[in-house]
Formats: sequence, structure tokens, C-alpha cells
Amino acid sequence: MPIEINGQSPAQLRGTADGGVQKARAEDAGQRPAVGDSGPQDKVSLTDTAALLQRLSDRIAEQPAFDSQRVAAIREAIASGSYEIDPARVAEKMINFESALAEEA
Repeated sequence: MPIEINGQSPAQLRGTADGGVQKARAEDAGQRPAVGDSGPQDKVSLTDTAALLQRLSDRIAEQPAFDSQRVAAIREAIASGSYEIDPARVAEKMINFESALAEEA
């Protein structure tokens, strides 16, 4: 049973492949392919949503990976011995993280 890819049957794909080989050989020989032998043209267009996602991605990439002021404050608190760890809060965060991972799986 033949499978159609992008609306083309295997026979059409074979014809395109042969034409593509002939076109490539003509280009290698310094010749231009015959007029009308350009084949199908691919076209890419972005939706408004995709363009928005790209802009947001660019803005996120411009932001620092971490808050250097907060890191400096924590580093200073650790060095001075005033940094306190709440074990119950750490345990709760770990449980929530594990639960979120289990939900995604």
C-alpha cells in the first residue's frame, strides 16, 4: 500500500528525485536547469503567536541566568553565619518538586 507524503505518491516522489539529480548534474556542469524545471518551492511563514514566542524567547535570553545581588547577599549571610535554613520548608519544596515530576511522567 503506497503512502502519500505531503500529498505526493511514491511515483511522484521518484519522478522528483530523478529530476533533482538531473538538475544537480546540470548545475555541477555549470549549466542552468531548463525553464519551468524549478520544482515545488518551499515557503515558511510564522504565525503571530510564533513571532510573539520568538520575541519573548529573545527577551528571556537577554536576562541574566540568576540574580547576582541575591547570590551575593546569601553568600555574605553564609560567611557571617547568619544564614538560616528551614528544614520543613526544604522538605516541603522537595516533595512538591517530586510530585510535579510524577504528574508530568
